[in-house]
Order: sequence, then C-alpha cells, then structure tokens
Amino acid sequence: MAGVVLLVGHTSTAAIAVATVLWGIAFGGVSAQVQAALTTTGGQDSDIANSFLPVAFNLAIFTAGILGAALLTVFDGLVLTVVMIVFGLTALLLTLYGRRTAFPARL
Repeated sequence: MAGVVLLVGHTSTAAIAVATVLWGIAFGGVSAQVQAALTTTGGQDSDIANSFLPVAFNLAIFTAGILGAALLTVFDGLVLTVVMIVFGLTALLLTLYGRRTAFPARL
C-alpha cells in the first residue's frame, strides 16, 4: 500500500509522509517477528537459525543496493516504487499461499 501511495502521490509531501508511515508500520516489526518464528520453528537449532538472520538481512540490503543502483542508471526514481510494489505483492501472495503450512499451530 505504501508503494501505491508513493507512486500515485510522489509529488506531494503529505503522500510521501503517509507512505513513509505505512511502510514503517508494515516493516517495523518484521525483524522481531522473523526472529520469533525462527526461534519457534528452529527447536533445538534455534540459535543456529537465528545466527543466519543478520546474514540474510545484510545480503538483502546489499542486493537491494546493487539492484537499485543498476535500475537508477537506466530509469528514473519511480522505478524503485514499482519494484517495491512488485516485491510487496509477491510477498503477500507467498504469505497467503504458505500461511497454513509455513508455521503450523502447536498444541
């Protein structure tokens, strides 16, 4: 949603602020949620699973920087918003598809 607001209202300061708040709300708790999920599903190996979390985040940041720089050499800055929307929709679809099997409820 933040990407759509940013794409449509990229010239408006208010729209940029709304997009920033939406992104912060959506992404702000991800690190703690992923760490909790890794701890829960990792069982006895949760310490090993959690040690890969910062590696995964650092690789994602590195890859996004390289991809963003490559895209900005060819396109204008709005391409990053389009990529944000595409990745967000992909994550939503994967979440909806795997939500029942990825982390089954424990009794």
